[in-house]
Amino acid sequence: MSGSGLSVHNRRWYDGESGLVQFLATLNLFPRPAQEIVCNTVNELLEKQYHVNQLMSGYRSLGFEKVKRLQFSKLKRRDYDEYLYLHNTINYLGLLSDENLQILLDLMNDLLRYDIDYLNLCKQYDKTASLNDLQHIATTFFRQGGNAVKVFLTAVEKAFSLDNYENRQTEDPKDNDSDISYDESGKLGQTWRRTP
Repeated sequence: MSGSGLSVHNRRWYDGESGLVQFLATLNLFPRPAQEIVCNTVNELLEKQYHVNQLMSGYRSLGFEKVKRLQFSKLKRRDYDEYLYLHNTINYLGLLSDENLQILLDLMNDLLRYDIDYLNLCKQYDKTASLNDLQHIATTFFRQGGNAVKVFLTAVEKAFSLDNYENRQTEDPKDNDSDISYDESGKLGQTWRRTP
């Protein structure tokens, strides 16, 4: 295989799965703790919804190719094998039918896009990303869907923008020509008023 850097002998089962290759490449850009959150949430879904633990214990029913994948995974020569959460995710995904794998890969890549949206908000507003927020995004996505995550991201952006406005008002009072301050009505959805 010219150009890809992979020979026929060191290709992995997922090299033909463009969705999984994309997921792994994107996931690799995240710090390890964020990767762990994503993978552990995916693993939990796979264990609960697809019963992968039962599949792993019943090798015989999986078919030759899937059993061979699991046996080779025990050699731990893949770059992600040193991280148990990612090792398990890859092995679990290898147990799924082609149809279920495609459904789950679409969901996993959507989840990463939401995580990236969150990280971009953090960068835009010069905020530190929170692992708790990333966990909330993952859990919310798999339990309630993308629309619930969009609502959360909108709330995060609103909170970030209100906080930035507050910081601009307090950091540079000489440049404050409107004398706008906020009353003590709460954190999110604060009311703004002009000071007499």
